[in-house]
Amino acid sequence: MFDEFGPEFYSRLNEYEQAGFELQLSYTGETDSLHLGYSYVKELERDNSDLVEAVALSSPEQTLSLLYSHRFANDWLGSISLFYVDDLRWNFSAASTVPVSWADLKLARKFKTTNGELDVSLTAQNIFDEEKINLRGRDSGERRILLSAKYSF
Repeated sequence: MFDEFGPEFYSRLNEYEQAGFELQLSYTGETDSLHLGYSYVKELERDNSDLVEAVALSSPEQTLSLLYSHRFANDWLGSISLFYVDDLRWNFSAASTVPVSWADLKLARKFKTTNGELDVSLTAQNIFDEEKINLRGRDSGERRILLSAKYSF
């Protein structure tokens, strides 16, 4: 079963209310771009404390993301992404009980061929080796290096 709650719990979800705001700022230059995203969400209903307690953690109160990318003269694209997420439950079993932050690095390039285009990228996830990360089943503090390639023709 997906979780420990029964149908009576889900029938009361329409009683749960939350409000918030989202902010996005972007800058795109000739070789550099910067994107900032921030959101704030707060529950409004406190009368149903068991409902609020169970559901409130399913969305983090604050999230922040920052992406900076630079296009080098030789057509390579490099970027760094920084993330912050308040404590939350991705579902009713996987939880992060403390706020987490992490950073990713990416280096990518497109190569033209006679019949198409090859996209190659190398991504380093969780470069600062944050140990508290436990999001969507990722092992705690796991650092990853990913190589990907896509050929379009």
